[in-house]
Amino acid sequence: MKKFLLPFIGTDQKFTFICTNYIYSGQIENISKDTVVSKNAQIIFETGPINQKGWRNSEDFPHLLFIARQSIESYFILDK
Repeated sequence: MKKFLLPFIGTDQKFTFICTNYIYSGQIENISKDTVVSKNAQIIFETGPINQKGWRNSEDFPHLLFIARQSIESYFILDK
């Protein structure tokens, strides 16, 4: 995971992280052995159709978001 995400640190590319309890989307600020730090992040409560522009129900997170790597089930690039 870290090897794949390293080139995207500090770029404007948004990633979506499906985690144990929530879905998060944002740009990668940093990666450590325990966390992925995301900026300009959103917490997604309801996705809506994948091909729909924008999330059906999401909230902008006002600070850096620290995601525990052990809770990440999958991640992908999805510009919504």
